[in-house]
Amino acid sequence: MICSTDKIFSKARLHKNKDLPFVLYREPKSEVLNGVFQQHDELVVGNELSQFGFVFAPFDDSENTVIMPMKISDSLQSDLEDLKNCNTKKSVKGLREEQYDFDWYRSLLSKTIQLLKQEYFKKVVVSRQENMAIDQFNFLDVYQNMLCLYPNAFVYAWYHPKVGFWMGASPELLLECEGQEFETMSLAGTQKIKDDSKIIWQSKELEEQNIVTSYILNNLKNFELQVSDAETKIAGNIAHICTKLRGVLESNQSLLELVEKLHPTPAVCGMPLHKSKQYIIENEGYDRSFYTGYLGLIHQKNNKSKLYVNLRCMQVFENRLQIYVGGGLTAQSDVEKELEETIVKSKIMKSVL
Repeated sequence: MICSTDKIFSKARLHKNKDLPFVLYREPKSEVLNGVFQQHDELVVGNELSQFGFVFAPFDDSENTVIMPMKISDSLQSDLEDLKNCNTKKSVKGLREEQYDFDWYRSLLSKTIQLLKQEYFKKVVVSRQENMAIDQFNFLDVYQNMLCLYPNAFVYAWYHPKVGFWMGASPELLLECEGQEFETMSLAGTQKIKDDSKIIWQSKELEEQNIVTSYILNNLKNFELQVSDAETKIAGNIAHICTKLRGVLESNQSLLELVEKLHPTPAVCGMPLHKSKQYIIENEGYDRSFYTGYLGLIHQKNNKSKLYVNLRCMQVFENRLQIYVGGGLTAQSDVEKELEETIVKSKIMKSVL
């Protein structure tokens, strides 16, 4: 159903006040805002990815994926023309950054880099969280700020009273399928964009991205793939290296089989996969939950599905925000540079507040 942006925002506010599940989302480079509104507060899980709906999956693929089934939900669309020339606005009152133990994170980075130099891993992604106290939070103002600041990202606000409230602006496609054709991407390496300076990728960043690309190619070796040249992808004021891969599903292969071969990739976990995942769970000191999981709409018309990795995100609580940031480490990594990368990423999230 096509309607005004105000109507979608009003419905989202009403659903939040009634403690009913909903999601707002906009595809990268799109001028269409979508809303999915569940009409009851039942928690629906569906790890088989077989029904039409919006899925929200955790980092740990052994845990349940939440789905908002479309057959029991309202779906609305609006044109974002009225937000084209928007300006960001202050949307949080009483915002106070809580002190973070950077020495602890330095120690974790140092320990991890030493293991990489000993070839215990080829790559591993180490993340952290920052907490910010708040007095009042207008999620629709924050969401409009995200729409304005990140036109090239998948921008979402997702709420379920039995799970939590998440918002984010992800630059990374996990998987797009239409019919039997699919596309995925290898995204890794990070640089902050400085004015008009030319982006030059260093060996550490190129190695990190090559590890992710090689992993995907190996996992999808039974598919005939078309692989693009690596290019620079911009997300806000950060650049990444991106390689696109396209292929075709056989008639007996499902969306779930393909997702299981891709999630989690070394772009958010590491290589070897199981060893790095276990290391992350045991050493990061917190539960990633849905950070570095994936989300999106599956089994639309023409059996179209589009899933994004849950990056550049925050979790919203009653009196605080929790921001998630991380970076990929290799044997060439430097502790202070990796720490600075997470600080830059956290500032990007804070800019929407």
